[in-house]
Amino acid sequence: MHFSVIVLLFIVSVTASGGAGFMYKKITALHETGSDIPTVLFFAPMPLVVLFAVLATVQGWAFTTVNVLSGIAGGICFAAAVAMLLTAVTKGDYSVSVIIINLSFVIPIIFSAVVLKEPVAPLQIAGIVILMFVIVFANISWKRRAAADGTRGESFAQAKEQTAETFSGSAGKQVGETVPKSETVLSESAAGTGALRTTAATRPAGRGNAWIAYALLACLFNGSVNTSLKVQEYYASAGENTFYFVMYVTALVIGLAVYMAVPSARVKRSHPHRIPTAAMCLGAFVAFNYYPLSLIAPYVNASMLFGISTSGAIFASLLAGWIFFREKVTIKSAVSLLCCALVIVLQIVSV
Repeated sequence: MHFSVIVLLFIVSVTASGGAGFMYKKITALHETGSDIPTVLFFAPMPLVVLFAVLATVQGWAFTTVNVLSGIAGGICFAAAVAMLLTAVTKGDYSVSVIIINLSFVIPIIFSAVVLKEPVAPLQIAGIVILMFVIVFANISWKRRAAADGTRGESFAQAKEQTAETFSGSAGKQVGETVPKSETVLSESAAGTGALRTTAATRPAGRGNAWIAYALLACLFNGSVNTSLKVQEYYASAGENTFYFVMYVTALVIGLAVYMAVPSARVKRSHPHRIPTAAMCLGAFVAFNYYPLSLIAPYVNASMLFGISTSGAIFASLLAGWIFFREKVTIKSAVSLLCCALVIVLQIVSV
């Protein structure tokens, strides 16, 4: 594959990842109760199933053992990651949850190096360490004292309202909005958790620290989805469309089962189409996030694949915030942008 094509596919994937992050944010803002999670699980895989059914029909089906088993494993992990992610960000500290979840890019890299014996250059390892620093640095709240004075005591409903007012795009606030004093930049996840900007994270009073377990599980499952992509690419010579079809059919079946098992998920609301529509848009963005990566995967190692996709998404979200949403250029955002650019360079020159 020509280098220019690889670059174009990375750009498509990064852009779609930003869109997926925005939809995660919208769903979180609209989210009222736990009963909305089954709705998301059911509707999000729908556009993915349709897309990959069409692609597999055109390019040929390949129901091999590897494609089917890795697809089923990926589908289970995809459904679990979505459920754990939404639970974590609604029950606990938003920015810390995003830090934990975004670190999932390390999982397929470690798996590929240890299990698949994929070589990782020293400069690529340096890039991975820098990217981990960026994810924490870009998301961490620098105003913990303000949080201690009462921010953490806010209810999730208040935090959600602030978040809904603050967000308007994949990287920031609406033009003309006032930036909350406790504003925190959130980075992009390669699994599509999104380039987000929100107010300082708040933990609802009396909820304890159980949300940390949900965030860790979301990280594990999100990383496992990407790991299943590497397994399919390594052990199967073709059939990525069939793999993705099986994966999202599995997720759809799980979503349908959960949706039917939770009666409150089907309760009529004042705006019944908002969550399903947002969920299907999320699914569409996820499709255009993952599919380009599957095309690139045979030509690069996991470090480059997930290192560039993750750092590129953060880079794009910060740049878009400055250009399109007139966000203030801070030392933190500038350092994060430069570090992301360095990560991309280190991944490329290591080849």
